[in-house]
Amino acid sequence: MQVANYFLAAKKRRGSPPLQRPAQTGRLVRRQMLSQLDHQLSETSASVFPPLLSDADLAGILGMTTSWVRSHALEIPGFRRLGTYFRFCRQAVEQWLGSLDPLFDTVKVAELMLVPDSWVYAHADEIPGFLRLGRSVRFRRESIHHFLAGSEVAQ
Repeated sequence: MQVANYFLAAKKRRGSPPLQRPAQTGRLVRRQMLSQLDHQLSETSASVFPPLLSDADLAGILGMTTSWVRSHALEIPGFRRLGTYFRFCRQAVEQWLGSLDPLFDTVKVAELMLVPDSWVYAHADEIPGFLRLGRSVRFRRESIHHFLAGSEVAQ
């Protein structure tokens, strides 16, 4: 202990700056960097979601295959071709569908309404939220929930 104090005192006498703590490294630095990034992200008002949807994203929302989305891309609002990539404007798709929630197919609607699939196909145009995508029939989730909430079948 006395030896360390002797060396510190000798350095002070020579005019050199006192010993400094080593620079922060490892976990502490990463934690500080992450907290700064979180703070910067919370201050920005930029959207968390990217402005474009991929063909796979849209296929998941529509309940269709990626190849179907690619073959019908010109008919879908907000289509943009970026080289070999198929992209869709999120805002245009959301406006077209009403939301970006996955659509219900006829099987799911038939289960919810307690009717056969054939009845759903036959009366699809009478059910709110109905979309015809080629030969397929899909339904908007919110519209089906509102329809069932007000119907006697659901109660």
